[in-house]
Amino acid sequence: MKRSGRCALGIGAAVLAGTALLACGSDSKTTEEATVETYVTVPAAQVVSGLAGTQQLMDALVAAPGTANQSTVDALNNSWLIYEGNIRLDDAASYLAAEDALALFSKAALANDAARMRDAAEKFRTLAATYTAAHPG
Repeated sequence: MKRSGRCALGIGAAVLAGTALLACGSDSKTTEEATVETYVTVPAAQVVSGLAGTQQLMDALVAAPGTANQSTVDALNNSWLIYEGNIRLDDAASYLAAEDALALFSKAALANDAARMRDAAEKFRTLAATYTAAHPG
């Protein structure tokens, strides 16, 4: 084969390989697309009652910190999951404050730290009152 023929084959192979690589990569999702979360929303009255229910769970654990364990912390966090979508969509600052308060409470509960549990429960109570005032059910 002539030198020009080998060169053309080499270029053709490179173009074909590049095209194959582009075709393989075109179906991939970006990181943002792969991590976008969707949040379910519920009626506003359910958000108000959900906030009160989560607060009751926190208050019960504050009153009896020795009963806190992974199961009770999971129940508390699961109660939040039901209505968190509304809060996230309605008021990002309240959503972040709630997430923070719940994380602090969970950590304190698992460490049997009653004082920090009480502080986190009060943070949650404050944001729940603020959110409810702005978004009454």
